[in-house]
Amino acid sequence: MEIFRLGSARRQGFGAALFCIYMVLCILPGFAKSWEPGAGVGGPSLPPLQERFPFFAIPLSQSVCAGVLGGDVRMELDANGSRLKVSVIDNEYEARLNRYPPREVYEIPAHNRIVDTTDAPFMPTKASAAQTAWAEGLVSRPVLFPEGLWNITAVKPRADKYGPFMVSTNARGSVEVYMKVPESVGKLYIGTFADTGYGIHSNTIHSKTFGCVVTKQEDLARLAKTLAEDKKDDPASSQTIWVNRSRRNQDR
Repeated sequence: MEIFRLGSARRQGFGAALFCIYMVLCILPGFAKSWEPGAGVGGPSLPPLQERFPFFAIPLSQSVCAGVLGGDVRMELDANGSRLKVSVIDNEYEARLNRYPPREVYEIPAHNRIVDTTDAPFMPTKASAAQTAWAEGLVSRPVLFPEGLWNITAVKPRADKYGPFMVSTNARGSVEVYMKVPESVGKLYIGTFADTGYGIHSNTIHSKTFGCVVTKQEDLARLAKTLAEDKKDDPASSQTIWVNRSRRNQDR
């Protein structure tokens, strides 16, 4: 009887070990990969298993480290478009793999409420400009800030009510485009095309937008300072904003 129990225990232990190996090698990598956020142009490329499961502390080779892309300043707009989370990451391989906590994390109130109009400026990409070159007086129906992971492309002073800075991105949206015709006819819908011009600027708290993220002036100034100091520390650093409205906000 004791021999039978010992053999049964060994078989159970061996089976459990095989199951664990199967989970690690087959299931978890695919499961972790399925959690990767949809990235826009210039999105980061992080090893999904190590990013989502940090307890797999596998040493990284220099070639793998050199291939890791990511921003030193990572911004995330929450699902409601009401909070912009800013994380300042050290420009160091381990930190960029989320193994070290950010140097600084703060949130600023924001909004992305869209104006209901078909008179918004149309800011085409090169491709959509070529597609609509035959038309004149083009306007558009604005959309929310596009989902995806986008790069910050510029931070410039701005002297009007939308200042004191304009934070530009390489985000690409898709909008309905209309051509203005004589008043008796109104506007003619000509199709849906890619557009640009999405960024972060200020305005009043009750304002609406043509697609940009809006913050208060003092919060915009703080964000611009964060981005400028990061570029001063490392001119080659990348800075990103992630927008994913389908993702549940795990911090709330």
